[in-house]
Amino acid sequence: MKLSTMLLKIISPVAIAALVLVAPFGANAQSNGNLPGGASSVRETYDDWMVSCATPQDKDKQTTKICAIAQEQSDSQSRQRVLLVELLPGKGSAKATLVLPFGLDIQKGVTLQLDDGKVGATQRFRTCFPIGCVVELTLDSATLAAYNKGKQLKINATAAAAEGSAGKDVAFSVSLKGFQTAYNRAVELAK
Repeated sequence: MKLSTMLLKIISPVAIAALVLVAPFGANAQSNGNLPGGASSVRETYDDWMVSCATPQDKDKQTTKICAIAQEQSDSQSRQRVLLVELLPGKGSAKATLVLPFGLDIQKGVTLQLDDGKVGATQRFRTCFPIGCVVELTLDSATLAAYNKGKQLKINATAAAAEGSAGKDVAFSVSLKGFQTAYNRAVELAK
């Protein structure tokens, strides 16, 4: 059984969608890992961030531990997901996956901005799935340290435009409240 198939049975579909995208990186997959109390999965909330860990078995009955932190935002009226940000901690870095809604100009990509600081380099969309359009990136230790001290991450994009007009700028705001605690917990659980 494939890792992605096993995870579907363990973690929520939203978290799984992002885990499936970044699981091949194996940033913090470990053999024969155990979670607290012998649990096969753990889900904890730290302010605006959720920690999810699972210990699925592969076809050879080897246990792999996968831990990530995520923040999901949904439209209050339709309850449709607007944004999913997920990080898989690694050694000194993290693999991040952003799942953004349809209707964005995917040719223009996105930029990230911490609080009112400098706008980062353009990040390209990898692909689109039924869950939304995906941007993957690696966050180095300096970026993670800055996120630990920050209050808000802005994801800037451009809405797709109708023919003959320019697309409007769109900004998604990601609260960093609880980020450091959630990230540290995911690192601890991944050991």
